[in-house]
Amino acid sequence: MVQITESAASTTAVTGNPQGHAEFIRNLKNFLDEHSWSITQMAKSAGISTATLSQFIAGKYEGNLETITTKLNTVMSRELDKTKIAAQKPAFVETLAARRVFEVARNCHVVGEIGVCYSAAGLGKTESVREYAKRHSDVILIEADPCYTAKILFNELRDLVGGTSTGGLLHNAFVECCRRLKGSGRLLIIDEAEQLPYKALELLRRLHDKTGIGILLTGMPKLLANLKGLAGEYAQLYSRVGIAIKLSPLREKDVSVILDMLLPNSNEKLKAAFYRESAGNTRRLMKMVTRSKHLSRAHNVDINEKVVEAAAKFVKLEVMS
Repeated sequence: MVQITESAASTTAVTGNPQGHAEFIRNLKNFLDEHSWSITQMAKSAGISTATLSQFIAGKYEGNLETITTKLNTVMSRELDKTKIAAQKPAFVETLAARRVFEVARNCHVVGEIGVCYSAAGLGKTESVREYAKRHSDVILIEADPCYTAKILFNELRDLVGGTSTGGLLHNAFVECCRRLKGSGRLLIIDEAEQLPYKALELLRRLHDKTGIGILLTGMPKLLANLKGLAGEYAQLYSRVGIAIKLSPLREKDVSVILDMLLPNSNEKLKAAFYRESAGNTRRLMKMVTRSKHLSRAHNVDINEKVVEAAAKFVKLEVMS
């Protein structure tokens, strides 16, 4: 187990003591081994050069050892905290919203339809489609970004289906995707699809028409407006959508199952407080649990209703629409 020096005083002691420095180097090497990190990766995380870190480890660095040690300590301490947080993250929970996503995805997958799942932020759309893709190896999942253009989308899709580069033209990438996917029976999921411009959405319609694959688009309510057009001018595009579902907030039962994983000793009153303060939002609930744990440790008290209410004040409310 890596022993991390956390205080500045301890850091000074290490750098001013050859024996302490040697022990720090051993701990650093253990950290690199346990995390399968290269010296280059550690140097990048610490904001120093690879050459500097190599010299530091070899005992040949002639600069300020305390500065380097502090930077390395900061990285190791951060990663240790990440490990603790990751260990607290619950397994995937099939909430009502997740099951609806699975149902629509399966329908699109089997029947070859275009489907839409939309909701306000924080209901677990992304985790749900990731889980569906994890369970079905023939699913292609793309998580769109605001910078996506039709060309970027179809270049990425071409790469994911094993296509070869056919030059820089969008048309070439589109044709290659059609060739690779026609008759494949696969499902294409685009998460955060509200980020896509109309041209990309229109080409997805044509991809569906030409290949017969299922397509599931997930995103914010804006996605539905993008598919219809402000004045209904995209009727041809929206007519291809076979099913469109608005996802529901968390139910009390969903919150109870999640808390049974995260806070096994939760009683009914505590669960009711989390349900009330989370406003049915998965992301808000997870943040509240994390914040409640911090407050509990900081004040050396058990997590109770007052702690939950205090935690809720630090977490931005996701308004459900």
